[in-house]
Amino acid sequence: MGLHCFLWDMRYTGWPGVATAYMEGSFLGHKEVSNEYTARIKKGDALPKVSFRIAAYPLYEVLREDHQEMHVSKMKTEANLIDIS
Repeated sequence: MGLHCFLWDMRYTGWPGVATAYMEGSFLGHKEVSNEYTARIKKGDALPKVSFRIAAYPLYEVLREDHQEMHVSKMKTEANLIDIS
């Protein structure tokens, strides 16, 4: 018997970098919204569903609706930045 751990960085695809550009922060994508999720993990021929939860950061008081609005805004912004790069 063993312990299995799966890590997910919870980030969307980052922005393409421009080698000569200065970036305050990073080109990493934004993180996934806290919520309930289902993943499929293949084991041999089986593909079982596994439920998991990304918990909200407890030190920030952010409403789920506000977090979702921020997610939608960042998705649009990141898509536009990728289009012009």
